[in-house]
Amino acid sequence: MQLNPVPVLISLVIFSNIGGACTPVGDPPNVIISNDKEVLEAGIDFVTFASHMILGIIPVMFVSYIQLRITFRSMKSLQFSEPYEVAGINNFSCVLMNGNRNPKFLKSINTCFGL
Repeated sequence: MQLNPVPVLISLVIFSNIGGACTPVGDPPNVIISNDKEVLEAGIDFVTFASHMILGIIPVMFVSYIQLRITFRSMKSLQFSEPYEVAGINNFSCVLMNGNRNPKFLKSINTCFGL
């Protein structure tokens, strides 16, 4: 299919962050809030915390989904413009040409890839 993995990874990261924000252990601020003395005394457990957070999470999930659908609306934008193998070689040569010009680095890369 020659699909570019970047849109899938971007979607995965966005929805993982949204899902993490829903639970008391998914985000560091939520851990701090859920372990607060007053919150514990009020009897707020995992389910209560998540059920209160879901009210704000559902609109965020909806808006994020719409934004991703608009951004990646055509299948053509999800595919590589050139074969995967050629894209990999071009990216590698870009790193060599524009990146590090240190001779030791280039020699180690050549040794690693048998060039």
